[in-house]
Amino acid sequence: VWQVYYWVITYCKSKLGISPAKVFVTGDSAGGNLTYTLTNLAIASGFRVPDMIMPQYPAMVMGTTMFSPSLLLAVDDFILPAGFLLLCIKSYVEDADPEHDPFLSPAVTPDYIIDKYPAVRLMIAGNDPLRDESYKYVLRMLK
Repeated sequence: VWQVYYWVITYCKSKLGISPAKVFVTGDSAGGNLTYTLTNLAIASGFRVPDMIMPQYPAMVMGTTMFSPSLLLAVDDFILPAGFLLLCIKSYVEDADPEHDPFLSPAVTPDYIIDKYPAVRLMIAGNDPLRDESYKYVLRMLK
């Protein structure tokens, strides 16, 4: 995702003849995670930050030791059962340290990065096992 974003911002005008005045990034679930982590990386590296982001029911925690009550919804979920959710997380992070890496788990993003976020329009689903961390994050963004 970062490589595509970097290419669009850096080469879009010279290669495609398009100069985007505003850049909007969105994604759902794992894509919502990537929306936040791409923004975190842009801020941390001093690169152009999207003008607005819209994460939709994002995966905020990529670790297996951080617990939120809404995760209990996945215990008997037929779309995203707990075992499959765990497999997805382990496949995504491999040997990384997601409990401390804001480029994997947006929930651990430092406030000094959150303070530089562009406009955010967040969609949280009511019966989503991932929703609690999004609520917590909204409260941090509102500070």
